[in-house]
Formats: sequence, structure tokens, C-alpha cells
Amino acid sequence: MQALLDASASANDGSLHDAARMVNADAIKLLLKHGHDPNFPCVRFDGRTPLFELCLQAPEHLKQTQATTQQKEKLAKKAIQALISGEAFTEDRLPQAGNRSLLFHALDSSNPHLMTKAFLVGAESSFPCFKLFTVVLEITSQMS
Repeated sequence: MQALLDASASANDGSLHDAARMVNADAIKLLLKHGHDPNFPCVRFDGRTPLFELCLQAPEHLKQTQATTQQKEKLAKKAIQALISGEAFTEDRLPQAGNRSLLFHALDSSNPHLMTKAFLVGAESSFPCFKLFTVVLEITSQMS
């Protein structure tokens, strides 16, 4: 990846979205460092930004790994934190998705519990009130 960036691969070509959906925090950080916009609405991904793409599609990639549920949550959380640290918008709603929020995209994913928890935990440094939601999620998951 570094070689592509050194060769002046174009920013905002969807590669940040790919890194996000693959929950690759190191690639996300590298792409952000090289000028990729964390809020770029890529046509290739139905106009979603990288963080929206991660919340919706990461479980499909994570299904293909041998990681445990806890490892998957940790990977998703790190990728979410990398995007938020890179100034990804967290309060936006996508007009092309019925004005749905990031949380709704996480709930619409193929593993809503995993992605909702990863998003709430990953974003709690930006939104301390999310801590309460993560506690509730943990309690409800233990009850089922």
C-alpha cells in the first residue's frame, strides 16, 4: 500500500472505504495520513462515507476471518476509532439512505449486535454518553 501511495495513487478513489469495510485500522491511518478524505461520499459505495461503509459492511468481511467475536469487536472498534481520529463525521445522516444515521447503518448490517457495540464503544471518546449504551448492550447480550 505504501508503494501505491508513494507513486501518487489518487486520493478519494474508494480505497479508504475498502480499508474501512475490511476493518484495517493501519491502512485507514496510512490513507488518512496521505490525504484521503474521511468524509468522502464515494459513488462506488452508494455515496456512503468510509465510516458509514464500515458500519454497514464490515461484518461481511469479518465473517470470512477466523477471529473470535471479541477479536472482531476489537478490530471494528480500532477501525472506527481510526476514522473518528481522522475527523470522520459521526453525526451525519445520509440523504441517499433515507437520512439514516451511522447507528442505523450498524443496525442494518449483517451482524447488528457486533457493529452497534463496536460503534458505541469506538465512538465513546467522542460521545461519553455512549458508555451507558455499551453497558446496556453488554447486559442484554449476557441475558440472551
